[in-house]
Amino acid sequence: MTDLAGRAIAISISDAPDRLKLGFPEREIERALYSICMAVVRAGARVVYAGDLRPSGYTFKIFRHLAGAYAAQGETPFTHVVPQPVLSRSKFDDWVVSMKEARNTAKTLLVIGGELVPFRLAADGLLIGGGAGSVPSLMTDAAAFGTWLSSLSQQEDSVGFTAARQAVTGYVDARIAMGGKMGLLDNPTDRYRGAMPGVIEEIIMSLETRKPCALLGAFGGATRDGAIALGLLPLSDKVPRGLQMPSYDIATSRLALLHDAIPASLRDRMAALADDDRLEYVATAVVDLLTEWLRKLPVVSDTKCT
Repeated sequence: MTDLAGRAIAISISDAPDRLKLGFPEREIERALYSICMAVVRAGARVVYAGDLRPSGYTFKIFRHLAGAYAAQGETPFTHVVPQPVLSRSKFDDWVVSMKEARNTAKTLLVIGGELVPFRLAADGLLIGGGAGSVPSLMTDAAAFGTWLSSLSQQEDSVGFTAARQAVTGYVDARIAMGGKMGLLDNPTDRYRGAMPGVIEEIIMSLETRKPCALLGAFGGATRDGAIALGLLPLSDKVPRGLQMPSYDIATSRLALLHDAIPASLRDRMAALADDDRLEYVATAVVDLLTEWLRKLPVVSDTKCT
C-alpha cells in the first residue's frame, strides 16, 4: 500500500480523435486504461469513473477487467458515477444487466441536482437513495423507473454534465486525464455535449480546487492540448487539425491561466509524464506523482461518503 490507500482517484480516460495521427491503435488506449486502473487499485485507492452503459464502452471494460481479480475478495475498488443527462436517457432493463455485471466490483452513484445519490441492485429491483439515514426508493419495473425519471427537474446537457464534474471533483482526492473529445467539426463522432470539452473542464476543476491532476498527453486528445496550455508540452506538439467547436479554444485558454496551480517542484515530473507513452512505466509514474502531490497538501478531515 502507498499514501493512496483509501483515496478516491478519478479516471478521465477516453479515446482521442487524433490518436491515429500519433500512431496509437485503439488497443493501446485500452491497455493504458487497464494498466493505470490496476496500478491505482494496487496502491490501495478506489477508481472513480463517470461513463455510460454501453457494453462496448470503457466503463464495462473496466468492470470486466477488475472483476476477476477483486470480486472474489469482496472488495469494490470501482465507483461508477452517472451524470443526470446520461441517467435521463437510460432504461431500467439496461441498469439491471449492468449492475448485475458490476456486482461486488463497483458501486454506482447518480448525480441528481448536483448531489451524489446511491444507486444499487436489490433482489426485486433497483434502490435509489438511502444515504444519510434517508429511506431509499425501490423501482421494481420499467414503468416505475420511467415515472421516477420524469419527476426529476429537467436540465440542459451542459448544466448536467458540469454539475456531475463538480460533484466528482468534490468527491475524489485526485484525477488522471487521458484522451478526450476535441470538437472537430469534420468528425461527427467527436462532439462533446457540455459547455466545454469534458476532460478540459475536469482538469480545470481539479486545479482550481488544488487537487492533484496527472495529464497523459502523449496519447492525444483534449488532454494533450491541456498539457500544452499548461506549458507541460511545447506548442510544437500540437497535432494538426481542422476547425473545432468555438468553445474549445475558450476552454484551453481558461486552463492556461491555472499554470501556477501545479507545484513548482513537480512541474518537471508532470512534463515528463505528459510526454511518455510507455504504458507500464506511465502507470507506476502516475501513482508516484499523485502520492507525492498529495503529501504536499494540508491534511483535512475526510467527510466523503464511502
